[in-house]
Amino acid sequence: MSNDAKKRLYVGAEASGKTTLAIRDARKEKLLLILDLNRQDSLARGSHVVVSYQDVRQAKKALLQTFSNIDRRKKYHVTWQIPKDMRAQDALDFAIRVLNAIGGGALLIDETESFIPALGKLSDSVRIVAKRGRHINPMPLYMTVQKPTELNHVVRNNVWTTAYFKLFEAGAIDFFAKQSALFIKKVEAVNMLKSLKEFEYILIERNKEPKKMKKIKKT
Repeated sequence: MSNDAKKRLYVGAEASGKTTLAIRDARKEKLLLILDLNRQDSLARGSHVVVSYQDVRQAKKALLQTFSNIDRRKKYHVTWQIPKDMRAQDALDFAIRVLNAIGGGALLIDETESFIPALGKLSDSVRIVAKRGRHINPMPLYMTVQKPTELNHVVRNNVWTTAYFKLFEAGAIDFFAKQSALFIKKVEAVNMLKSLKEFEYILIERNKEPKKMKKIKKT
């Protein structure tokens, strides 16, 4: 699978199952950094290290130390619980620079619209990762959102695979309908979403017809 194919978006309402699937997919990566704004147990569970300092300077130093002298032959997963006083955009930029410095790795970004907002200016490092995916340090992206319309268009336009769980937000439903427009009419798309039960989802790969997937297991 190419790194472009590993730019994945998981869309759904709160507790819909999107984060569960994102974690399941991302945990297959050898080197993974998880960005967590809300200190969720599900994002920390299974990680080798959880960096949770509240002081911004101390948190950044700890993250750097965590990735220094790692053995890239072994699986290594880190959850970074972002300090409350640190802007999400700054945390993402720093995380990308840390991974670039060690030769690349995968990112799981929970609540991505907070890290890469629609109206926010992208840093150079974020833009490169979002647009290219196969730059010198490959960086697969696993991103969860509740409202894709609040996510920066550069990221939205370069996602290869999107998983849609149960949606209640009108903008998200319209976004799904537009992504499906080559294959099904808007009414069909809306009905397809409405038919979803808890933890079921619809998968859309670029230039492919939407597929309804089996219910995933809760964790």
